[in-house]
Amino acid sequence: MKTLDPELFEILLIDRLNHHQFQPLFYQVATSQLEPTSITFPLRKLFRPCDVLVIATGCKTNFFGNSNLEKSGVELAGSFAEIRRKILPKDFSAADISRIRIILLEGSTDTLGSMSELAKNTSMSYLRSMGVEVMTDVFLPEI
Repeated sequence: MKTLDPELFEILLIDRLNHHQFQPLFYQVATSQLEPTSITFPLRKLFRPCDVLVIATGCKTNFFGNSNLEKSGVELAGSFAEIRRKILPKDFSAADISRIRIILLEGSTDTLGSMSELAKNTSMSYLRSMGVEVMTDVFLPEI
């Protein structure tokens, strides 16, 4: 990462936790030589907010056996909308949350295309009520 030009690239770390624990010192915490707070710190203090985050899962996603990641675009967009509404205002109180846009690009005419009409309509309504911008019949060129 040291060879990347910071004018051209921005690195964004995504973690299921909003803090980092320095694992090489776990044994010192376990043996009461260090307090847990000595090896744990919030990630938001290390990384400034980025302007754009693009998650393009596409239709040939490989989760490499990690079932925790296996979500559809509908599920991810809904999860991000929940995070924007419930988590970010608490953890990033100084950030302007209103600037965050969640856009779901769907290649077919409906979300949840293989599901019933009720499921398709309900998912679309729910996402839009959560502030997700849903665009159907949209394909992105290969990146």
